[in-house]
Amino acid sequence: MSSTGIIIFILINMATQPAGVLIHRTIARRIGHKKNYLMVISFFVIITALFVGCVAGPDQMNWTYLFAFLFGVAFGWYYPSSNGFFVSLVPEERCTELWGFNMFATVILSWVPPLIFTTLNETTGNLRLAMIGILAFLIIGFCLVLFIPEKKSDAVDDDDEEKGSVETPPADADGEEGLQDVVIE
Repeated sequence: MSSTGIIIFILINMATQPAGVLIHRTIARRIGHKKNYLMVISFFVIITALFVGCVAGPDQMNWTYLFAFLFGVAFGWYYPSSNGFFVSLVPEERCTELWGFNMFATVILSWVPPLIFTTLNETTGNLRLAMIGILAFLIIGFCLVLFIPEKKSDAVDDDDEEKGSVETPPADADGEEGLQDVVIE
């Protein structure tokens, strides 16, 4: 692929990412963050497998532009889904505190898939085999997410509040609800 072809691929990819964000917003609101995240990982697995199966040489360069579009949508969908799923799992009052851990966990292992890709590509000379190595990480991630329990949804919390089953904390001496003085010894 020429440098012009690579630039066109990247521009198509970047231009289609907002469509993925819109897909995330629509689907996450309807089915929840966990199912949305599982759907985007499934989408990544499917388009990566199709890419490996369809594009085998320079004569199929035009197919890469279709996949640039699909991968753009996938990247635009993945990142807000990942962040939304994380935020849906942690308690609201600890979200900021745990966001640093999320970033640390994201960065600490981000070098592994490129290392596997590069190792497979350099040792075998086969880019398709290297892409299959990326598929392994996506499938492992999908399987791990299946075992993460979902947090009780906010919609259920609102229903409980309307029924009166959720207790509000008693007011303190100043009349402010739920605030208490903490004494550190």
